[in-house]
Amino acid sequence: MEARVNPWLPDTAPRLRWVVESEGWLALGFDHVEGRHPDLTPGSDDLPAIADALTGLSQGLTPCPPVRVQPATVRWRNRIAPDLIDGQTLCHTDVTPLNFLVGPGVVRLVDWSMPIRGAAWIDAALMIVRLIRAGHTPAQAESWADRIPPWKQASPEAVGVFVSALAALWEQRLREYPVPHRRQLAEAAQAWAASASTMRPLAEAWAWPSAWPLFDGDEFGICQHVHSGRRIGAVGLLVSRRRRPQSHHRVRRQHDRCRAGRHRPPVSRTEGLRRLR
Repeated sequence: MEARVNPWLPDTAPRLRWVVESEGWLALGFDHVEGRHPDLTPGSDDLPAIADALTGLSQGLTPCPPVRVQPATVRWRNRIAPDLIDGQTLCHTDVTPLNFLVGPGVVRLVDWSMPIRGAAWIDAALMIVRLIRAGHTPAQAESWADRIPPWKQASPEAVGVFVSALAALWEQRLREYPVPHRRQLAEAAQAWAASASTMRPLAEAWAWPSAWPLFDGDEFGICQHVHSGRRIGAVGLLVSRRRRPQSHHRVRRQHDRCRAGRHRPPVSRTEGLRRLR
């Protein structure tokens, strides 16, 4: 995959020089570049440069080059409605700080082994989880991402769904292989999903009845107040399979009535989040 994508990447990417395949092994040779991994902690001088790099990549790789890569709609199938993440940008998706090299006046993103074609804001969203892991609050991480135009322009509904799906995915990966860095990323994704900044109405429902088993209102709910076929779900998210979603303000009013005792929550917020962990 990386050999296929490399010719289409911006000049900041190290160029592929040779490919050797023998006895089941594949070796790729790239230009040597100097650089260090960035510091993602709050207040780091590297943060603006990382935002600028992701902005440049989203601009330079839209529309997606004519190279065969997996669509985001396929990678996130059964987790996110296709129309929410579909797009024409070549995204990296593995934005660990170990894949950034910071040099004099340039930030390079390497290891393009997991690219997708999808919405231009996806890499910025994935980077937010890395920043939370590095010590940012969800609000601070989102404020950083506002430097990146595709993120700033992203649909709140699409982002809300993506955040919750990401939290569920990292939890699944942690169960499959419980290593420390996966636990940290799972906790970071859960913190973002649980933050007040993600209390956004979701987009209209899709036709997969089991698409959200971890966030089904029958099991988890801050307030399982049924109104016109809608439920307020585990982290203040709104899911509907039949009708248009309610406005953010209406969701907030229903959540406030729940907290005031007018609608009895079957599962407390604390208990719901504990189950998610």
